[in-house]
Amino acid sequence: MREILPKLLEFPSKYVDNVLKYYFDGDTPFIQSGNEHIFINMISDRYFHQSLYNNVKQFRENVYTEKIPIHIYKFNFQSEFRYTKRTTNTDRDFGVGYRDDLLFMFRIPSRFPDIQLGSIEARMSDLYVRVLANFAAHGKKLSWISHKKCTAEVNGFCSYQEFSKYSDSIKEEVLVKVSDEFRVDAAEFWNEIDERK
Repeated sequence: MREILPKLLEFPSKYVDNVLKYYFDGDTPFIQSGNEHIFINMISDRYFHQSLYNNVKQFRENVYTEKIPIHIYKFNFQSEFRYTKRTTNTDRDFGVGYRDDLLFMFRIPSRFPDIQLGSIEARMSDLYVRVLANFAAHGKKLSWISHKKCTAEVNGFCSYQEFSKYSDSIKEEVLVKVSDEFRVDAAEFWNEIDERK
């Protein structure tokens, strides 16, 4: 792992101990059953969260957000329709992944069965497509819950709409909630490594 991480995550090899300490906190830095989420977080932080964090931060600091607002959402809808099931050839749940939202916007009959009418997946698809179509047509997001605008004054990460699912023993429902949870510390960790290069 020590040899491959700097190449995989594109950082100078002299910082490999910092990366291993940050993510594995002294544990054995091998991917094994029970710690694969650490590896997934490490890759997600480096290739997705850091870039999103930096782009949002620059936008907030350099654009008049009252006139040109920034809209952020997170697709976090757990279902059987997910790419990781196909790409890993396993039924293990790695959570919602990159591109999974596409399955709720477009039919992909060569790889996935159609969503059944009346299912919770159909309800999510209808809601999600309406939100995106409204934004494309009118430049405004549909919000079911009000939340703070993403401006330079916001402390931490901006609040955003999260599309997910509520489940209990009786029913499953589509859930849209507001969140501001973000791995800010991880994004800043990678920024520090990039600044030291």
